[in-house]
Amino acid sequence: MSSRCKTQEENAAALEVENPISAFELYKRAAKCFGNINDEKSSGKCLEKAVKIIQKIDTSTEDIFQTLEKYTSVSEIYHQIGKPSESEKLMKIVHKKFIDLVKSIRSEVKGLDDPYSSEKRLTLAAAYAKAAADHSLRNACWVDLGDKFREKATKISNPRQALDLYLQAVKKYNKGDNRKLVNEMYKEAANNFTKRGNQIEKSKKDLIMAIENYRQARILNSMADNKKAAAAMSKKLEDLCEIIGFPQNYVFDYLEKELGFSDVSVIIDEHS
Repeated sequence: MSSRCKTQEENAAALEVENPISAFELYKRAAKCFGNINDEKSSGKCLEKAVKIIQKIDTSTEDIFQTLEKYTSVSEIYHQIGKPSESEKLMKIVHKKFIDLVKSIRSEVKGLDDPYSSEKRLTLAAAYAKAAADHSLRNACWVDLGDKFREKATKISNPRQALDLYLQAVKKYNKGDNRKLVNEMYKEAANNFTKRGNQIEKSKKDLIMAIENYRQARILNSMADNKKAAAAMSKKLEDLCEIIGFPQNYVFDYLEKELGFSDVSVIIDEHS
């Protein structure tokens, strides 16, 4: 049994330069082999050699998740031979690699204006942060992406055109576990509809379109738990429907079926 373990160790040593990945796997096998015969000293030496190989591998040319898999494999063996502190030290090394990549990506996308150009990079950054078990950093990546969509939305005056971007921001903020920012998005989208409704109402033209904007603002304010603003929209809807002489349900039905203006809650469901 001992000779077989030594043979595996020798074979691993012979492959270190030419094929480090195969050498890594052989050192792991040798470590387990020595462990099975209670030769912890030899097992530990093989593990140390495996670790050194991993640390020498240029991760810039390798999928970082493959690196994580290798480190995790060695970490588990450390636990098996009663060296939890070494296991923890090893995982800190690879987690730092992920965190450094996340920081680099977040810095890189700051100069990008288009949220869709940032999305692929920040989604990857969130995956890296998750792999590093850094949940707050993962959430920060999603918030960064939400901010990109929010910034784009604020530059669009048409509330319906801006709505899609606001809802994209909502989706990202939800992934970032930030309910406060989700509510802010609903409020901003609602304010856009309110502002547009006010403009139309003041012009005394096409009051039904003022109603359309106010009803959407009411829904969005309700979703943001902004009760006071939602109640104000309800009052405006009552007053305008009274002016044009039709009940709200009739007007809303006309807006949806004849003019094709979907209730924003339907659009929100489609984005969920």
